[in-house]
Amino acid sequence: MSKKVIVIGAGIAGLATAARLLSKGYQVVILEKNEHIGGKVASLSSNGFKFDLTASILMNPQNYKRLFEDLGKKHQDYFTLQRIEPNYRVFYDDKTHLDFSTELSDLLKNLETVSLKDAHGYLKFLSHGYNKYLFANKTFFQKKQQQISDSFSPLSLAIALKLRPQTSSYSYISKYIQSPKIKEFLTFQAFFTGLSPFKGPCVHSLLSVIPQAYGLWYIPGGMHSFVKALEKVVKELGGIIETDAEVKEILVAKGKAIGVKTEKSITKGDLVICSGEYGYATQNIVPPSPKLPKIDSLDYSCSAYVLYLGINKKLPQLAVHNFYLGEDFKQNIDCVFKGRLPLSPSLYIYCPSALDKTMAPQESEALNVVVRVPNLKSKPSWGDRTIRLLEHRVLKNLKKINGLADIDKHIVYKSCTQPKDFETVFNCYKGAAFGISPTVTQTNYLRPHFKSPSVDNLYFVGDSLHPGVGVSMVLLSSKHVVDELETQNTTN
Repeated sequence: MSKKVIVIGAGIAGLATAARLLSKGYQVVILEKNEHIGGKVASLSSNGFKFDLTASILMNPQNYKRLFEDLGKKHQDYFTLQRIEPNYRVFYDDKTHLDFSTELSDLLKNLETVSLKDAHGYLKFLSHGYNKYLFANKTFFQKKQQQISDSFSPLSLAIALKLRPQTSSYSYISKYIQSPKIKEFLTFQAFFTGLSPFKGPCVHSLLSVIPQAYGLWYIPGGMHSFVKALEKVVKELGGIIETDAEVKEILVAKGKAIGVKTEKSITKGDLVICSGEYGYATQNIVPPSPKLPKIDSLDYSCSAYVLYLGINKKLPQLAVHNFYLGEDFKQNIDCVFKGRLPLSPSLYIYCPSALDKTMAPQESEALNVVVRVPNLKSKPSWGDRTIRLLEHRVLKNLKKINGLADIDKHIVYKSCTQPKDFETVFNCYKGAAFGISPTVTQTNYLRPHFKSPSVDNLYFVGDSLHPGVGVSMVLLSSKHVVDELETQNTTN
C-alpha cells in the first residue's frame, strides 16, 4: 500500500511538492490554512481589476517547465508563456527613463546614451556574471546541499570563492559600472531577496544577469494562473486539497510524525511535509526540541508593502515591469534594515494590464506598487497612520514619473498588503516576506535542512530552505525535498 503524505500549505512549494509525490505513487492530502490556495502567490479581484498578491516576476522559465516534465506532462497543456519586452523600464528622478531590453543591440543604444564606458562595462558584467551563474546553478542551486560535503568539498569551496561571497552586490557591480543610473538599476535587483545589496553577498547580483540571459516571461492571467495549473495537475493525479484547514499541531509518537491536528479534525499519515514558513512552524506546530535552531537568533529578510491600484485610464508610459529609482537611493535602502520607513522609496511597479487585457477593465490599468520595508522585529507599528504615511510617500514618487502627475485623481480601487498581513495571513515569522535571509552564514548547507532534526518522517520545504526565495527557486526546493525524502526512505 502506498504511503500517505500530509502536506501543510497550498502555496507554490506545497502544490509542487504534492504533485511530485503523487507522480511517484504516494497518496497526498494538502491542508491549507486560508480559504484560497496559492499562499503568497494568491490573487485579488475587485470591480474587474485583477492583482497578483505578491510574486510577479517570472524568471528561469525552465524551472516551471521542468516540473511538468518531471510529472510526465506537457506544460503547454496547463499554462502558456509569453516573453516580455523590455525586461524592465526604469524611471529616474530627473524625469528620464531607460529600457533594459533582451535585445543587446537595443540595450547598447540605450546604455550608450548614458555612458560608452559603462555600456562596455555592462557587457563585461553580463559575461562574467553569466559564468558565475552557471557555476552557482550547477554546483549549488541544482543540488540538495544536505550533506556538509555538498557545500564544503574542495571543489565546492573553490567555486564558492569564485563567487566572491565576501564582496557585496553593490561593490561587485561597482567594479564594472560607474554611472549611478545603471549601477542603481543593477543594485535594486539584488534587493529582490530581501537582503541589503550593500551588505549581502554578490551572488545576488546574478538576479540582474538571469533576465538578460533567459528573458522575463508572463503567464496570461498573471502568476496565479500558475497556481491554478498546479491545482489542476494535483487533482488530476489524485491529490486532495482541503482549504480552511489550519494545522495547529504536528502529531508525534515515538519520535515520528504520525499526522496533524486542525481545529476541526485529526488527519493521520505516514509522512508530513510542512511548506509553511519555517520560523512559524518550528515555533508553533512542531514539538519543542533542543535540536531545532533558535529561530530568534536567525537573520530574517525585510518585509514588503504592496499597494494595489485600479486606475481608470491607460498608462502607455508603463511597461509590465517598471522601477522608479528615487533620490538618496542608498539611504532609502539602508533605513529599512535600521527599522525605519524610507522617506523617498524606490518603487517596483507591476503593470500586467500593459500586456494582458484581462487584468483590468477596458481603458484601465491594474498596478502593484511594491516597497521594501522593515520586518516586524523593528519599530514601525503598522497602524492606520503608518500605512497612510507610506502610501503618501509612494504616491508622491509615483507622480514624479512623466505622465503620472495626476494619477491620484484616477484611482478607483485601492488596497494594500503590509507586514502584519504577511505575519497573520501567511504565517511569515515577524512579517519577513522573504523568509530566512540568504546571508553567507545562512546559505546552502548552512540553511535549515529539509529533514527535521528533531522528528522523523517530518520534512520542510519553501523559501526559507535551500535554494532560497522566489518561485523558480521554490520549485527547485520541491524537487530537492522529494529527492531527500526518497533517499531517506530508501536508506531506512
